[in-house]
Amino acid sequence: MKNWMTILARRYEEARRQYPNDKLMVLFDIDGTILDMRYMMLYVLRAFDREHATAHFAELDVEELNIHENQLADFLERRGLPAAERERLAAWYEKNRWAPSAVMESHRPFQGVLEVIRWFQIQPQTYVGLNTGRPEFLRTDTLRSLNALAEEYRVEFASELLFMNPSSWDHDIVQAKVAGVRRFEAEGFRVVAFIDNEPANLKAVAEADPEHKILLLHADTLFESHPRFIPERSVSGREYALSSLVTERQLPRHVQFIWQGVNDGANLRQFLASNITWGEVDVRQDPAAQRLLVDCEGFSESSGPGREDAAYFEEHLSAFQRQGKSLLIDLHDPACLDGVIDALERCGIAEDRLCFKAEPPRLEERGIRLLAAAFPRAGLQCSVDFLVPMFQASPEQAEKFLRRLSGWGVNRFGVGWPFARQRGLLERIRAWGYRVAVEEVPDLEAFLQATLLLPDAIASDFNFPQWCYYGQGTGQRRYRYEVAGGVRGHLL
Repeated sequence: MKNWMTILARRYEEARRQYPNDKLMVLFDIDGTILDMRYMMLYVLRAFDREHATAHFAELDVEELNIHENQLADFLERRGLPAAERERLAAWYEKNRWAPSAVMESHRPFQGVLEVIRWFQIQPQTYVGLNTGRPEFLRTDTLRSLNALAEEYRVEFASELLFMNPSSWDHDIVQAKVAGVRRFEAEGFRVVAFIDNEPANLKAVAEADPEHKILLLHADTLFESHPRFIPERSVSGREYALSSLVTERQLPRHVQFIWQGVNDGANLRQFLASNITWGEVDVRQDPAAQRLLVDCEGFSESSGPGREDAAYFEEHLSAFQRQGKSLLIDLHDPACLDGVIDALERCGIAEDRLCFKAEPPRLEERGIRLLAAAFPRAGLQCSVDFLVPMFQASPEQAEKFLRRLSGWGVNRFGVGWPFARQRGLLERIRAWGYRVAVEEVPDLEAFLQATLLLPDAIASDFNFPQWCYYGQGTGQRRYRYEVAGGVRGHLL
């Protein structure tokens, strides 16, 4: 079965190769394509209940709203409302569905769609246009609500890239869709694809594009016109999945990708055979063998010091060096610091191919400064998840923490994946002049979403079967500041 996001990716790549200097545009409808209009319906119906002291929709769930937003009458009849009440409610719905409060508070995007839009917006000479049947008088409210929803995804919609219906509600919508395509083409954009949920709109654009220059994509959500209007050459879909849209070859070049947990033979072999340059190893001191042990879980009865299957740091380091790989070293034990420095100096690995996890509760100020002095061109990374509440409540105090760590030699700060998505967090750290890494990214879809944040580095276990990567990490954060009491005392 054809995957519509994969088809879109191929068409976009073909257009970029064929027209390298053109302004390419992917054109989206809004309602039913970007926005799931069931949430608007639920909001307005419940608002009716509140205003009229009724309880018609108190138990209504969004999944029960399996109708187009223009087909409310049939839905109300099926729910058994009296004719007079249905008439009163329908009139109230039409009056209030596009009120500013409903537009701002009730609209919700389909899962993944804003990530897809963000991906195209960060591509060179590529634009996302909007072609909507909404009338022109809703321009301000439309942009305000869309940009409020899109802010946390770092997506922004501009007025000049929004075409609206010059007629009134429900008039000439099909003609307006064609006019929108023509308007953008006249302004110098090459429209690569048009995405809409209404079959009639796609049919009209198909008829206006006999040379098949535009890929037609049908958002198979809820629609009003008959399915027979869906053009044969269009592709339907409903999941906006980055993993179907983006290939490994398309990843941003400036982001440093790190394979976490390269601590055992199987993971090491997978990593060395991959296209990923950076690998992370966890290093501890083996007291029995007096050697440096690569191990993220610590010692136990089954995996204790001196065991036969132990992986040792020097052997890993030699494998990295032979394959030209770069190394992030997570130092779990300050006792191994001198041994790691000695091993790296003997190996002669270039400093720009080294990075260290420099967590204060483990290494303290002395250890971090020692690493910074021994390898001044290497990376020194510290996780700052423990600071996340402070970033919101007292950003000046959070900046003080980072400034103190930077003075010790830390030159990159790590943020765990769930926290990295918090609005403005990465931007604030970067605005203070620091590099930032997103850590512990769990799967391919999240990994691709992390690339949209454009951090300096992204760390993951790389268990991505879709790309034939089978990393065997735990998928869990291997160390948390919560267990490191007194960290604030180190920094204040």
